[in-house]
Amino acid sequence: MDPNFVPNFSWVLSGRLAGSGMPARGSKIFVKAAYEGLAAEGVRLVVSLLGEPPAGYIQRAITEAGLDSLHFPIVDLGTPQDVEAFAALIDQVHERITEGTPTLVHCYAGIGRAGMFLAAYLARHGGFGPDAAIAELRRLRPSSIETHGQVDIIRRLAKGGP
Repeated sequence: MDPNFVPNFSWVLSGRLAGSGMPARGSKIFVKAAYEGLAAEGVRLVVSLLGEPPAGYIQRAITEAGLDSLHFPIVDLGTPQDVEAFAALIDQVHERITEGTPTLVHCYAGIGRAGMFLAAYLARHGGFGPDAAIAELRRLRPSSIETHGQVDIIRRLAKGGP
């Protein structure tokens, strides 16, 4: 994956679940190439955790690349306002992955909000305890998870909560 188009891209579960920063960082010049590159990489679902929904030209590029998308707003360095809805999103993504839909989860840099989602996924559906999920994610994606609040969400969701 070209880091100019999709920064900080990596598979967390090979061919099934990936994380990244914002594809093309919203650049109108690169956005089409970014989503076409994700499709070529095998991604079929893009989950955005940005605070704002994707702009129209970004949503068009996602659709034109043949990708599905979901948006769950979380402010930068933040945690979900509705933890139950966030848990439901993680479970929905798990269902899609189980059905064979390779999924990318991104925020702006691909470390805080995306890291929280990815570690919570590993703790909820990947057979890891919460601290082991965080350690594994940081091994695969250094600097992941930026705040104590994000760690607390991972621990809460790993217990089958909310």
